[in-house]
Amino acid sequence: MPPAAPTHRPRRAGPQSGPTRSAAPVLWALVGLAIAGPGVPGLRADQLVLQNGGQLPGELRGASPSRPDAVQIQTAHGIRLTLARNQLRQVVRQSAAELEYERRAPRVADTVDRHWRLCEWCLEQGLSAEREAHLRRILQLDPDHVAARHALGYSELNGQWVTQQEQMRSRGYQRHRGRWRLPQEIELEREQASAQQAHLQWLVKLKRWREQLHTEQASLAARQITEIRDPAAVGALAQGLGQEPLRAVKLLYLTALEGIGSAAALEVLIACSLNDPDTEMFHECVDRLARLKAPLAVPRYIKALEDENNVRLNRAAHALGRLGDPHALAPLIQALVTTHKVVVTPPNAGSADTISSTFGRGTDATGTPLGGTGLSTGGGPLVSYPTVPNTEVLDALVKLSGGQNFGFDQRAWRHWLAQEQTRPVPANLQRQ
Repeated sequence: MPPAAPTHRPRRAGPQSGPTRSAAPVLWALVGLAIAGPGVPGLRADQLVLQNGGQLPGELRGASPSRPDAVQIQTAHGIRLTLARNQLRQVVRQSAAELEYERRAPRVADTVDRHWRLCEWCLEQGLSAEREAHLRRILQLDPDHVAARHALGYSELNGQWVTQQEQMRSRGYQRHRGRWRLPQEIELEREQASAQQAHLQWLVKLKRWREQLHTEQASLAARQITEIRDPAAVGALAQGLGQEPLRAVKLLYLTALEGIGSAAALEVLIACSLNDPDTEMFHECVDRLARLKAPLAVPRYIKALEDENNVRLNRAAHALGRLGDPHALAPLIQALVTTHKVVVTPPNAGSADTISSTFGRGTDATGTPLGGTGLSTGGGPLVSYPTVPNTEVLDALVKLSGGQNFGFDQRAWRHWLAQEQTRPVPANLQRQ
């Protein structure tokens, strides 16, 4: 039986079909010789790829001395040939290991042992395609050859030899971008890529409409912004909102977010209400959230009552009072009076005569300073722990309690709330 390995490399560049019928008869003869068997020992055997797709083992010798438009070739069988330059597409050079393989392969005995030895040599030389050809021939001779099976990626599963590909597919995996992935992962990745593409498209649109607000197309551009209803535009609107200096333009973005009304859009409105330095923007965001009766706003604002920044804390309290959810009563009582760590570096640090003071963590939502005071001498940083009565929290408690007012007395508020929670529900309000 003839050896499994071919005498020339099967993975060479270019199509594997031979020359067309219009090629010179001598080329057909040469291709036939290449297929028939090994060439002249010691002769270099590169692959000469012809324009018509044929491949010829041989060596390019250089330009023809008699024809400037031709080159000389010596085939692997020692035949000298002159070809027009435009007939030769590419010369694929063979390495020393490839040449040595071309010498060894035709001589290998068609036995498992001899093919395995050549496989080991191919592995050392980095000739993976040639090695695979001999491994497959081994399996033809001995289907249960364990080493060859493992080398080709097989594993034994329930008494059957299966490849990794067969194993993974049996488990529901698919090959995607060089990795085995579950269909759900692939779909999620595609959705994320689609969302990113949509986000980029909305960034471009919003940028164009923003620029048109300074032209005669301002009315149309403003209407296009406020009429956005695509949830994919939320990210672009949030980015525009964070970068925009003009309140009038920000209001256009708020209107679009309110119109979209998705969970992501509500999150942007809540974040803007807590963080935008413009107090009017805070009230605009809360107005829209109140109109939408957004259920997720209440837990977000309750969480913000724990914020170290008194501005955000008091804004959250004001918003909870507007939203009117009694679930906020206990967290509001907890945030009625808070203590904060404040570190301040004196303006003239290093001077022994420096005396400075600071007020809390800033101002509340109305601009009123909050917090206690501290002193520092000797130019070092001041660390204080002021106790802050939060006015907006008290106002929200009065509103949600139906007019009760115990001031900043947290114990009195807790006592009142405990009594309210034990009060029986009127019969006409009980569930039927």
